[in-house]
Order: sequence, then C-alpha cells, then structure tokens
Amino acid sequence: MSRAKLSANFLKVMLISFLTISSGLAFDPLKSADDRISKYRMREVIVQLKDQKGTPIKNSPVKVNMLRHQFLFGCNFYLFEQFPSAEQNQKYLKLWSQLFNYATVPFYFQQYESKPGQTQEAQLREMVKFCQKNHIKIKGHPLVWHFPNGNPEWLPNDPKPVEDILKNRILELVSGFPEIDYWDVVNEPTVSWVFDTPVAKWENQEGPIPACKKALKWAETANPKAHLIINDYNVRFGYWSFIGIFSLKKTIQLIFDP
Repeated sequence: MSRAKLSANFLKVMLISFLTISSGLAFDPLKSADDRISKYRMREVIVQLKDQKGTPIKNSPVKVNMLRHQFLFGCNFYLFEQFPSAEQNQKYLKLWSQLFNYATVPFYFQQYESKPGQTQEAQLREMVKFCQKNHIKIKGHPLVWHFPNGNPEWLPNDPKPVEDILKNRILELVSGFPEIDYWDVVNEPTVSWVFDTPVAKWENQEGPIPACKKALKWAETANPKAHLIINDYNVRFGYWSFIGIFSLKKTIQLIFDP
C-alpha cells in the first residue's frame, strides 16, 4: 500500500472516530424523551368485551385495573431478608412489590463466593422465588466486574486461570438460574484500565471488546433466551470514546492487513 493511500485512509479513520465521539457529546436523551415514550410505550387499542356466552357487551360501564405492564420499573433488591425483625422484612417486601416490577439481585463475586465453592446460592434462590411468585422480572448483577467487589481474595493474579474461573462462573450461574430474565454480564468495561485487580488484568490483557465478546458468548451458550447486557454508567463521552477508539484500532488493522 502506498504512503499516500495509507495517509488518506488514516485520516478517514480519525474523522470517523472523531464524529463517533462528538455525536455522543451532542446527544441529549431528555429532549426527545416524550417523543420516544409516545412512539415506543403507547399505542391505541380496541378492546371488545364479551359475556360468558361470547356475546359482545354493549352500553355498560367498564372499570379497568392494570395488574402488570411491559415497562420495567425497578431497583436493587439487596435488602431482601436483611432487616432485624420479621415484621420489617414483610413490610419491605410488601412495599417493594407494590411499587416495582423489576428486581436487580446481587451476584457480586466477592460476596457470592468469598471462598471457593462456598456460595450464597440458597439466599439468591429465595429472592428469585419471591420475584417469580409476584411476577417481578429479575436481573442478575454482575457476572464480570474489575472492581474489588468482583474479585474474591482467592482469585489468582494470572489472567489465564482467571479467564477459566470467569467462564465457569458465567456458565454455572446463567444455566443454573434460568428464571433470571436479564444479566449484567460485564460491568463498567470502559474503566477497567484504571484497576489492577485479577479481573481487571484479564480484561486489560484481552482488551475491553474481546473480553466482552468472550463473556457474552459464554452467557449465551448457558442460556440463549436470556437478555445479556453490558452495563456501564459511563455512557456519554467515555462510552463513545471507548467505541471510537475500538473502531479506530480495528480500522487501522484493516489498513495494514486488508
């Protein structure tokens, strides 16, 4: 490839990456929120009411109570059975289930398996059972996280065995909890480079995109029907920079090895 062609292609790559990053900065999701609510969350319907014989009911007053809906509204469910008295626990469950239909349940590696093979599975299964009984959708959070909460003390510092451990963890949890509808498979991958934990070392050695791809593939193998999520708080400049840098790296590779 000639130097002139290489330079031209490189400039294209830089422009694409800049536009990718700047588009993230310019986008304000709140400005178009009402339009998206009307488009994606509302619709006109015709409901025909019939009596027990199947005859349409005419000119009768109708009272409608909404029992469930598709819109997921929730928060963490971490205080399940954590209050000092049974009365307080019951009040928490009653108030929580009256308001929310979407529960995030904790699978933080450090707490879930503080020692190899000693897990909080029994407690998590009780949480899942309650959610199912009350028609609450469930999200498991998180499977892979570079933060100390995602790194039990027994994890080795070598990325290779860490990858094997993470793979087994994902396969076991996602297949073992098929009732869980959603999984935060990788948590906050845009900032793993800041940390030096065993999981961070694996993510940084692999690179954020390849690490996410591997983790998602393991989870998909364990439960193809689950909704698999890359969870991140850094969704403005940091996220678009992350994607832009990945696009830049991948495109440069294509330039040198088309």
